[in-house]
Amino acid sequence: MFGGSWGATLALLYAEQFSNYVSGIIIRGTFLARQCDFHWFAISGVNKIYPDYWQEFISYFNDDEMSRPIEVLHKNVMSDNKTVQLEAAKTWALWAGRIVTHSLVDDYILEVEDEDKLISEVRIEMHYARNKYFIEENQIVENLSKVPNVPVKIIHGRKDLTCLPESSWSVHQALPDSKLNIVSGAGHLASEPSMIDALITATDEMAELLS
Repeated sequence: MFGGSWGATLALLYAEQFSNYVSGIIIRGTFLARQCDFHWFAISGVNKIYPDYWQEFISYFNDDEMSRPIEVLHKNVMSDNKTVQLEAAKTWALWAGRIVTHSLVDDYILEVEDEDKLISEVRIEMHYARNKYFIEENQIVENLSKVPNVPVKIIHGRKDLTCLPESSWSVHQALPDSKLNIVSGAGHLASEPSMIDALITATDEMAELLS
């Protein structure tokens, strides 16, 4: 299994449910899909690091909507009105893009080449977030004992503000034979140079272990 962020979520869920079909696991920027993880990103957490970006994000909502931003974004991006859909999608995409790229660029600019694609992507994100990712709270961590005894390599950027390193640390602590590499200077994205190097190294090592 190989996956990063939401892909890491799916990889761990698969490994827990279908352990007989897993021979090795490489995950990056682990997202455990707990409410505390999403709360950090979209309610209260990283907003304290980027108050200026946060102020721009929350200006989209009125006072009554501020306590339920995901519900509001979900409703609007699912609207029958294309203008309403696009405004909601851009609002979320700009906030998320600024945070996820923070270690790569100083001032992220949202460029929308395909409006329908952007709306579709944000619809999917909001659908899963609104439904708590269709798993029980803390389900992944509580079922890590079901992960088979196979090589597990976990990679996480030290500067990841999208999915905090604590998530990968929790998995590593529950799987004592796993190998955790916290990459200094890296953020969340697999495309970051130091993250690319770490992923290639982990993949080469996994290939040798499984050969």
